[in-house]
Amino acid sequence: APSFGIMKTNDEQVITEFNEKPSSEELSGKESPVSEEMKAQGREYLASMGIYIFSKKMLLELLESYADAHDFGKEIIPAVIDTHRVVCFPFPGYWSDIGTIRSYFDANLMLAQQQPPFTLYDAQMQLYTNARMLPPAKIQSSFIQDAIIAEGSVVINSQITNSVIGLRAYIGHNTTIKNSVILGADYYRWYDPEQRNFLGGPDQPGIDSESYIEGAIIDKNVSVGHRCIIKNRDHVEEGEGPNFYIRDHVVVIPKNAVIPDDTLI
Repeated sequence: APSFGIMKTNDEQVITEFNEKPSSEELSGKESPVSEEMKAQGREYLASMGIYIFSKKMLLELLESYADAHDFGKEIIPAVIDTHRVVCFPFPGYWSDIGTIRSYFDANLMLAQQQPPFTLYDAQMQLYTNARMLPPAKIQSSFIQDAIIAEGSVVINSQITNSVIGLRAYIGHNTTIKNSVILGADYYRWYDPEQRNFLGGPDQPGIDSESYIEGAIIDKNVSVGHRCIIKNRDHVEEGEGPNFYIRDHVVVIPKNAVIPDDTLI
């Protein structure tokens, strides 16, 4: 709750208070009336999801009245709850804010669970994405458990558990990936560099043979060499080094980075 704008409502779901990122010590008394199911889940603090509905007339009036404001949640909503009837809807389904490295990491790994709280495979609530026209993933002699592997990927004799593997990812021979998000690449590693001069990045993106990756986010077009180990073994919360960052215990390799052979992170 301290990471969000927290609303307090009455029994009619009218917002009576709006508190921007209250500290843990300030949360007492800021619970709102919710369903018994939400209460059982400990979801009594209503965080702003950033989804607002206005009538056109009211929206124009507010924008004119608060011409210097830049944020609905921080500025406009708190200012009008004393002068207008502002109501909220306690959303009972799955929701996650991915504004931090940790929340982005957790939300992606959640999708790889056997029965995730949010599923990509609901025929009544389809997700529409870019039609990239890529070939299906190719997997050779590998062990895959609780993972999502995107189209255009190639996995060779490797182990992948509880991970998300993105577009055009290349996972080389005898590589292990655990609890990680691999974002893939904008181009195939075997694509002639002279024919993709409009794209930046190393010549051979992907994870080469006999490497080990755990608890990491590998951004697009990253080239990880042979026999590399990427793992936060010392449980560092925040840190950085050559071509890597650690944020909230997650190791992040930035886009287009090159990790040489035998690197130990």
